[in-house]
Amino acid sequence: MKLPGNVNRVDQIVMVQLNLPRLRQRLDSNLAGYELCIFSSDAKTIYSSDEVLENYFSAHPEELKNEKRIDNLKIEDGGEYRIRLSGTSGNGMNYVLAYNLGEMKEGAGRILGVSLVIMGALIILLILSRIFTSILYQPVKSLNAYVSDIAGVDTEEMDEFSAIRENVVQLVDTKESLQLMVQNQQKILVEQFIIRTIRGEMTPEAVAGAQEQFQLPRARVYQLLTAVCMLEGETDQESELENEALSMTIVKKAPEGIAAGLITPVLCLNGQILLLTGANTQEELREKTMRIHTEFTEFVETEFGCSLISGVSQVFPGLKYLRTAYNECMETLKNTGSGPRDHSDITFYEEIARNDGIISGYDYVMENALTKAVNDGDCEEAAQLVDKFINSLNNRGITRHDRNFFLYRLVIAVLAVLSDAGLSANQVFRDRSEDIFQKLNYICESDKLKSYMNSQIVQPSIEALRQYRYQASSEILRRIMELVHDRRGTLR
Repeated sequence: MKLPGNVNRVDQIVMVQLNLPRLRQRLDSNLAGYELCIFSSDAKTIYSSDEVLENYFSAHPEELKNEKRIDNLKIEDGGEYRIRLSGTSGNGMNYVLAYNLGEMKEGAGRILGVSLVIMGALIILLILSRIFTSILYQPVKSLNAYVSDIAGVDTEEMDEFSAIRENVVQLVDTKESLQLMVQNQQKILVEQFIIRTIRGEMTPEAVAGAQEQFQLPRARVYQLLTAVCMLEGETDQESELENEALSMTIVKKAPEGIAAGLITPVLCLNGQILLLTGANTQEELREKTMRIHTEFTEFVETEFGCSLISGVSQVFPGLKYLRTAYNECMETLKNTGSGPRDHSDITFYEEIARNDGIISGYDYVMENALTKAVNDGDCEEAAQLVDKFINSLNNRGITRHDRNFFLYRLVIAVLAVLSDAGLSANQVFRDRSEDIFQKLNYICESDKLKSYMNSQIVQPSIEALRQYRYQASSEILRRIMELVHDRRGTLR
């Protein structure tokens, strides 16, 4: 500021008016947490941001004369301050700069608390991330442990993904080895498949799956030929072991030319030789069956010097009917006779099924249909067949002993289905297994007889067979899983 004046005179005065409210506002906004008090030379307050300091120094003006003082000042009922005095300046003002130690410590405590909270939150986040990582990574560890346990590969120095890759490679190699073993044992597996199908242990879906798995030739129609060796001088009292041993030897040495024309290899079941043929038409099938029978009979007569008695089933459209076909073959052999013969013979099931399928008064066709319905679990079809069977007895006037004999035989055929599956009559009927035959003697009315046969014999048998097969399948699966686990994925 430049002002004109007279240098010869020194009584000039310059007056400056300060805008105290504006000054106070500027000071308040720039103290940065400190307290500032400005006093005049006579200890009057010009500016103060702290009332406690203002009152203290107004009451003790002598302390303002202590220039450049830096010290802690404790004021009763006012807290403790850290102060700095600048002393009297050239303009006659005294400055006191201070900060409240209590508020500073409180602020530091708050900062420390916030820091601890932040640190705690970070620790919790780390723990949660660790837990979530462990949860997300657990399936990988479980998979690694599982495949390592099965494959048995040493993967201690590998990470989980490398270990899983190595174990999978090992399992693939094991699978290929098992497939090679299956190929080498194809004949044994096919034999077991046919035997289980005949015994009724295979569902239609399982039969179709096994036929696809073993790559058995498919045909539109099939026919089963069952042959029995007739040894010279054989009697009913003689042991069947010799006959069975001979049948097994014949099957083992059967010519490849005969086996090539069959759906499955030549099989042996309970001393009977089974040959399964297939073709696209019934005429072609019958011709093929006769040709194979002729060739097989010549082979047996030439190599082993014995004759064969053969029974042939009806034509059937799929392997799921193999059980019925086997029963037809056995019925044919029973009606053909089992005495010694000096020449081989073949009999078709159709040849002994006279009078609409009734053999010697007994309806074998209906019996086979009923046993098939029981084995397939078809409750409705089984009930209808029982009604038809009893109506047939009434229509043909079969009564008294013959009637009871036919009913007994039909019940025994139903129980045979359970027996083939591994169930006994005691398991199904418990304490009334003997009564089921006795009650048949006392029921005279057809409706009551039909109701008794269906509700007390046939339907309980179907339900028991269904439950038994379900439990047996679960048990077999459990044992297979245990075997695979014990052998670490290999059956070698």
